[in-house]
Amino acid sequence: MALTADAPIAASRAASASTPTLGQTLRGLTSLSVARLARWREYRRTLAELQALDDRTLNDMALNRAGLPGVAREAAGYR
Repeated sequence: MALTADAPIAASRAASASTPTLGQTLRGLTSLSVARLARWREYRRTLAELQALDDRTLNDMALNRAGLPGVAREAAGYR
């Protein structure tokens, strides 16, 4: 008899263990936002450094100005 009376409690605990809490969800969103911000900052920093180079240096690196955003995205880890 005790097993049937405790079954709803055990099922409730199992369901709550697999469902993230509000705090866990907020921590996950915060870490995702921090990672995205860091990637964006890396992209902007890389793009600014590449744009500061003169055309001759870019040519020596086999780059042209039109391709700089793509190079910066790749360096920052975008797909």
